[in-house]
Amino acid sequence: MGARLIGLAALVARRYGPMAAARLVRAVHAWLANPANAAARAELEAQLRGWAGRAGGSIADTAVRLMRELDRRRRMSVAAWERELMSLRMDISMASGPAREAALVAYAEEAEAAAAIIASSPRPREALQEVHDTFRAERGMLAGEPLRPGERQRALRALDRALAACRRAAPA
Repeated sequence: MGARLIGLAALVARRYGPMAAARLVRAVHAWLANPANAAARAELEAQLRGWAGRAGGSIADTAVRLMRELDRRRRMSVAAWERELMSLRMDISMASGPAREAALVAYAEEAEAAAAIIASSPRPREALQEVHDTFRAERGMLAGEPLRPGERQRALRALDRALAACRRAAPA
C-alpha cells in the first residue's frame, strides 16, 4: 500500500506541484513509519479524503480506493512488509525526477517501519530474524538495481539504520 500512496503523491506533485503534495507525503511517511499510530492514520485519512474531494480523475479515484484499503488494513505482517519494501526498491529504479526521490525516501521509511512490526509481533525474535534475512537479500538486490551511486549508498545506510532499530525493538 505504501508504494501506491507514494504513487498518488507523485501524481499530485505532477499535476499540482511538489508543494501541493508535500503535506500528503508527510502524512504517508508518518503512517508508514508506524501504521499503529492513530494520529498518523487520522492525518493520512484526512489527506486522502481531501484529495478525493478536491481533485478529479485518477487522483480522486486513487484516493478513494486507498481510503477504503486503509479502512480494511490490519497489523502488517513481516511478509506484507517485505513485499512492500521490494516494490518500493523497484519503484526507485523505474521513477525519474521528484518521483524517484520520493520512492527512495519511501523505501528508507518502509525499512524503518520494520522496528514497529517487530515490537508488535507476538514472536519478536522470529520476526527480527525474518527482517534480518530480508535486509540481507535487499542488500544483494540493491547491488543489481540501476541506481546512481549516491542513491545506492542512501538505501544501504537506511537498511543499516533500520536493522539497528529492529535489534533495539526485539527483547534480548
